[in-house]
Amino acid sequence: MNLSVAKSFCASSLRHYAPELYRAIINSSVMTRRRVRRLKESYLREARESLAQLNCGDSERAIAEYGDAFDKYLIRWSEYWYQYDFPTLSESERAEFISIREMRDLYARVNSEEERAIFDQKERFLADFAPYIRRRWLAVDSNTSPSAIDALLSSVDVILKPNNWSHGVGVELIPRGSTTGVALKEKYCATWDKGLVLEERIVGCRELQSFHEPSLNTVRVVTFQRGGKSVVFGAVLRTGNENRVVDNVHGGGVFAQIDVASGRVSSPGVNEFGEVFENHPYSGKRFVDAVVPHWDAVLSSCLSASRSLNQIPIVGWDVAIRADGEVEFVEGNGRPDFDLMQAPCRVGARRRVFQTLSELGVKY
Repeated sequence: MNLSVAKSFCASSLRHYAPELYRAIINSSVMTRRRVRRLKESYLREARESLAQLNCGDSERAIAEYGDAFDKYLIRWSEYWYQYDFPTLSESERAEFISIREMRDLYARVNSEEERAIFDQKERFLADFAPYIRRRWLAVDSNTSPSAIDALLSSVDVILKPNNWSHGVGVELIPRGSTTGVALKEKYCATWDKGLVLEERIVGCRELQSFHEPSLNTVRVVTFQRGGKSVVFGAVLRTGNENRVVDNVHGGGVFAQIDVASGRVSSPGVNEFGEVFENHPYSGKRFVDAVVPHWDAVLSSCLSASRSLNQIPIVGWDVAIRADGEVEFVEGNGRPDFDLMQAPCRVGARRRVFQTLSELGVKY
């Protein structure tokens, strides 16, 4: 990796593309200077640990250059070093990328916290988007009857999910008839009262499952909407890896960009560490030109669901294509990270983000 990066000052791309957002981040309660400083300290520690493991030659220079990049772009170390390979990019190329941190501060300005709660709790999402849910599910806590749990566990394979956790943390596959409600409560006694959701395991379509059979492989579709008008901003294929049951990127998954117009995969696979895979490391299946079946139904479902919202302009929908050809939502994300939209092709989305928001009349 070339660490010889021009250090001449250029105005932050935030100032160029979104001056209102930049002022909010620096001056308002959305992102105070103190919070920025704490973030920088945390990411610099991560950078030092990473470079020590890599035995990087001129690590101090690399750290200093990353610190400069953070000041301009609020970019995480993982994005800077692994996913976007910032050290090799010119300042104008860097300016095209929007960081995860920036997007989260944007969400704090444009997304209703009350309506976003729909996506923060799995139980509420499943209930509110029932027209797009075809699997059986049961929310459990200390008041749930063991017999109700047994009825589900004895009839289907079940995916157990903590109600308000993310990134695939705590997700477990429970084969049909392998346990009981009483035994399950004993195993999860520490988190039982915080709420768990038991969902019938979705059997995915052959086209996507052939990448990695142990996980349910899904499509992430990002929609932008305002006032009943909804557009698809982008889409990625999400696949699991290493025999894990989740396809989450932060759980070791591999993802690739999808051409929205055709439903074909248009990039190699990539993981959160920036490793590129022409073929899936588990199955050997080639990414580019793989076809996502029932693509029109995927898009129409996401656009329709997006139009049902009033105060959340940006949503990431995780969609499964079932073995029977039906389209089903797995979950939604009211604050989707945009590394999925940018890392596969290493093409920044900043300009398109603010242009799309402006065209829809979303004030940020």
